[in-house]
Amino acid sequence: MSSEIIFIHPPSNMLEKQKMVPPMAPLQLIAVLREKRENRHESQFLDVGESEVDVDQLSKASYLLFTAATPQYPETLKIVRQVIQERRKGSRKFPVLAIGGPHASTMSAGLLKDGWDYVCVGDGEKIITPLVEGKINKGVVVGSRVTNLDELPIPAYDILDKNVYRRNETYKPTFPVMTSRGCPRDCIFCYKDGRTVRFHSPEYVIAVEKTIKNLGVDQIVKYDDTFTLKPSRVIEICKGIKPLEINWRCNGDTKSLISKESQELSMLQHMRQAGCELISIGVDGPDQASLDYLEKGTTIDQCEKAISLVREAKMFVKVYLIYVPGRGFEYAEKLKSFILKNEPDFVQLSVLTPLPGSKIYKNPPKYGLNFDPSKIDGLFYQSRSGVRDGGTGLLNEEDVLALKDVDDFLEKWRVNHTKPIMPI
Repeated sequence: MSSEIIFIHPPSNMLEKQKMVPPMAPLQLIAVLREKRENRHESQFLDVGESEVDVDQLSKASYLLFTAATPQYPETLKIVRQVIQERRKGSRKFPVLAIGGPHASTMSAGLLKDGWDYVCVGDGEKIITPLVEGKINKGVVVGSRVTNLDELPIPAYDILDKNVYRRNETYKPTFPVMTSRGCPRDCIFCYKDGRTVRFHSPEYVIAVEKTIKNLGVDQIVKYDDTFTLKPSRVIEICKGIKPLEINWRCNGDTKSLISKESQELSMLQHMRQAGCELISIGVDGPDQASLDYLEKGTTIDQCEKAISLVREAKMFVKVYLIYVPGRGFEYAEKLKSFILKNEPDFVQLSVLTPLPGSKIYKNPPKYGLNFDPSKIDGLFYQSRSGVRDGGTGLLNEEDVLALKDVDDFLEKWRVNHTKPIMPI
């Protein structure tokens, strides 16, 4: 893979499976380069997944551009350190190394010590072209906010091998769509650049999904933090994509799903008719005390109503729940009770993780937490794959046992309650 510019998507040990759905950021940035530079320089995309990286080939590139979230950063560093070593051997100034994405945006200058030439903070679309043209000084680069998302070109889906991206060989290929950026909620565990949301117009979204359909892909994951925020907009999108006969899933949030507007406009029914098969809801807490602690701004009754409404609309519902360190078996029982009472189709359990930029990372004592922030990217938990504290000090022995208890419960629950196979 000899190319002037290579966009690299590092693997993450937090994922159920690598390469299940392509990442959005590299596809969008490649599209911007194509538009701005008229293909004057070749660029390629490397989704590492479980493959071995050919460091010798990477070292021949002019620019290596990484996008990474915090769980991806340890694997990112492994690749970068090897490239830096090769660069030093040859006394070369290339390849230039740049990183963007959530981890870079929160850690900023703190990452320069790892050998990066550029650490890109914020939106990357307006800085990618001058960066690869050598018009920006090295160091921390702050990308100006893209206020009108419709100005962006349609992501470069055509560079993908569609057959790579599927849950397994029995599933159809799946491509991502991002119809908005941001989330208005204020949960303690989430990093967001402000609490505002920027939206693509329905016309733009429909054009994107037509592009994907024309590439022979008819299964989509909408990557928005919350697709359902504006019911009238959702319905307009649904009307436009219904003729495409695409199957899709998305994230919804409790407040918008149960809102008066969404119910009066029959938003969920429109979504189902337009091919939506599954809505994932970040319930997160199993009782009111935990919802208040997580600063969800919701009630347990509202969460239960959201689950019920999605199921009544004949769609599958997936629920995200969070285990809070230090709560032990008592909290595990609350999680199990919530699941048994509400019977979602799918459950994804995670551990409350102090990601850089979040409230709990900035002020752990306020939330009763004590951990080593320098080790936070080593924390690992995945249902059925185990848990690892990673030296953070966040999880005690009872936490580990309680998580295993919930995992064992979920395994039996899926079988005894005849849960469906994930549709997308």
